[in-house]
Amino acid sequence: MAITIPIPPWIDFGMLRVTSVTPLMAHKHHKQMEKQLLIKNEKDVVISNLDVDNYKDLSEKMKIISVDVRMFFPKNNKDGEDYEDGRDIDSFVTFINEKCGTSRYAKGQLTSIVSLSKEFMTTGSDEKKALYAKIEEEVGKVTDMERHIYVKDVKSSLSKGCDYANNEIQRLEHILSKADEFTLKKNILSAFA
Repeated sequence: MAITIPIPPWIDFGMLRVTSVTPLMAHKHHKQMEKQLLIKNEKDVVISNLDVDNYKDLSEKMKIISVDVRMFFPKNNKDGEDYEDGRDIDSFVTFINEKCGTSRYAKGQLTSIVSLSKEFMTTGSDEKKALYAKIEEEVGKVTDMERHIYVKDVKSSLSKGCDYANNEIQRLEHILSKADEFTLKKNILSAFA
């Protein structure tokens, strides 16, 4: 009997990783991959997990007999197909790019924009304006939030110079290092609210 995984109808492709909540099964590299996997921002691709401890009936119907099985569900095949490529992030992203027609790097950036960005940073000011137009055209393919960030960063690079990106990365890393402190403060404040 074929089973349909609940992938919303507007999604063209899906990837499912079968996991277990058992701590022994929670491998370190899986957690690393989930943190790194920003391809999930692709609007027509769903990356999800199936916890076999909580959904034994579904895993039995799908004939899943082991943990850490990965399956790909194209829109036209709800039975899915096994993913048997490498377990590293680059193999996984390459597989998704090939199957889904996306063009992302493991960190989520679009491959076309990354190459234009690198070219942008190494050219003179006259060429930068022409490259800015190409980048604006390419960012039409991404989400509104990504588009806003790409355009803002290119404009800032134009006005603030080639050190802008490194300075901004340092600033953001400093903010992110405070995330636990902010969460703790919010939790303490909620006791008074």
